[in-house]
Amino acid sequence: MGRKNKDIVFVIVGEGLKKGDLEAKAAGMAIDNVIFLPFQLYPDLRHLLAAADVLLVPLDKEKSLLSVPSKLYHFMAAGRPVLGLAHGDSEVYKIIMDTQCGLCAPPEEPQKIAETILALKSSRDLRETKAAQGRAYAVDRFSRERVLKAYEDHIGNSSGGRI
Repeated sequence: MGRKNKDIVFVIVGEGLKKGDLEAKAAGMAIDNVIFLPFQLYPDLRHLLAAADVLLVPLDKEKSLLSVPSKLYHFMAAGRPVLGLAHGDSEVYKIIMDTQCGLCAPPEEPQKIAETILALKSSRDLRETKAAQGRAYAVDRFSRERVLKAYEDHIGNSSGGRI
């Protein structure tokens, strides 16, 4: 991607373990299109998510095989396309591909990550389609009404009909 894409800005939010290393690396490479923001309270986070063109779910190989971060579901609900840094055999990859809410690239392949970012950058239609599909999936599967109904059904079935 190089330095020729100054209109691409990466916003890294939070106080995770890797923040210091990332800040030092960005400074050492004189990268000026990375912004580091502190942890955001949940009520404020929705505004930040709404302002993004693409939301990133970064996982190394080991983590991508162990879990699905809840942020993936939040990103889908926010109605933004997702870029998953995840391997093809991971659950994150499968969810993103099955729901068509975004694109994925292997976390250890910077060239493929750059190509995927540029593909998302170059097509507003692609971003909007992926965003809409993720939002529709989240609303259909995870709306308050649907989740409450599933809990009621589960409780009703496991208690012999008594609540």
